[in-house]
Amino acid sequence: MMNSSRSGSSDSNILLGAELLSAAREGCGGDEILRILEGDPTLIHVTDPVGDTTLHIVARAGNLEVANQVVGLVRKYELTEVLMEQNLQGDTPLHVAAANRHKHVTRLLYKAERRAGSLLNEDEASPWGLAAEAGFSLDDFTEFSQGYTSNKVPCIAVLTHIEMDIQYRALLEIPDNVTQTPPTPSYRVGNNKTKLLKAIYDEQQHLVLQALREDPDLVTRKLSWRGTLLHIAAERGLVGMLRLVIGQMAPDEAGRLMLEGNDDGDTALHVALEEDHKHTARYLIKREPRAAYQVNREGVSPLCLAVQRGFVDLVQYVFKKMPIANLSLSTRESFLVPKKASLLNAAFTVRNLRILELVIKELPEITDAEGYKGWRILSYFAYKGYLEGVRFLLTNFPHLVKKYDQDGSLPIHKAVGGNRVSIIKEFLLHCPCTLYDVDKKGQSILHFAVKYIKPNVLSYLAGETTEISNIFSLKDNKGKTFIDLANELKISS
Repeated sequence: MMNSSRSGSSDSNILLGAELLSAAREGCGGDEILRILEGDPTLIHVTDPVGDTTLHIVARAGNLEVANQVVGLVRKYELTEVLMEQNLQGDTPLHVAAANRHKHVTRLLYKAERRAGSLLNEDEASPWGLAAEAGFSLDDFTEFSQGYTSNKVPCIAVLTHIEMDIQYRALLEIPDNVTQTPPTPSYRVGNNKTKLLKAIYDEQQHLVLQALREDPDLVTRKLSWRGTLLHIAAERGLVGMLRLVIGQMAPDEAGRLMLEGNDDGDTALHVALEEDHKHTARYLIKREPRAAYQVNREGVSPLCLAVQRGFVDLVQYVFKKMPIANLSLSTRESFLVPKKASLLNAAFTVRNLRILELVIKELPEITDAEGYKGWRILSYFAYKGYLEGVRFLLTNFPHLVKKYDQDGSLPIHKAVGGNRVSIIKEFLLHCPCTLYDVDKKGQSILHFAVKYIKPNVLSYLAGETTEISNIFSLKDNKGKTFIDLANELKISS
């Protein structure tokens, strides 16, 4: 049995995650937040039941000094991806700061991670669109644009807010070190490389063989930005071409070439899957199953791509040709690393029950592993409202309902945070005892519904759950019932 460093967090880690979020929410100084994060910087990814990280909460509060300290730590430990993390509404910390008109915090977050400016939330609004709605002035936008050359940024002063939103979105797609379109490589007319490329694009197999006979080294040479002959044929879905070329090679040489990545680290199998050429991908898996587990520069394997795209037959074929149990321990453990590009994350985001079943059967540890947000898979499905996935996990892994996430809450609390009434019904149907579950602060699902203002959940619990009165009197660790909390927050229960 594998032991992932995140697959079974201790109570102390769970309490620290909850303590960190509380420190941020209660307006504690940056020193207290940094004290917790210095002990375990990865806690910056832990989110509350509505998907807010510590940085979201700090951005909403607008305290520039605290935001500076947290961003400094994020940079120190190279965890800047948290600046692009989105909550349930799809908002990044930059969205939150802009929407709340915290100009200085907005500038800080944008400077720390400019790519966040191009992300859209669930309402398809960019941070700049929210900033415009919040009343940012043209001078503010001009200030944000400082540091760009004139050929990248149009005259801000004559742009409307909508135009600025579009221009900034386009701007952020241009890497900082690129000032013009890179020149297209030119090849000497009539040389063997040119002949080979033309033969591939024209799908002339006999001409491909002729070019390779004239210059056998062409088979391993980079032909374009896409990569080698195998990459180009895979991109175009030319299974017959691949069979022809690979069939002419020694098995060892063919296997090595199929594991070779291009400038992005993509193998021919990556390329085939990115273009949705399933038959081509199946052939490449058949010839070299190891390629399915080869990761590119972003840490993404072809297996992850197949899972994300819902290619059930290909996922099943990979496991048949090379079961995960046959891989090295270090490789298997890497699947459970809480990164966006890992198999763990792919399983979290999949919405295909058959693929979920295949992945869990092959790697059962994935049900108890924590994702990069510090949540387990049941919590994530509950939060996102994936009913089929929740039902499958509750039926086959009922013990997961009692597993705390790093924010100190349980899966049913995530269902409340996501305002998922249908998911709460499923929890109470399969595991009625979850009605009485409290988080590490002693807060019930009623406390959560009040705290995160979820009227649909409150209405359902009050109107359709006969035993709800049994938890009316539950008090949290501060001695407050949900009614006390409602009065404190000045909202009606």
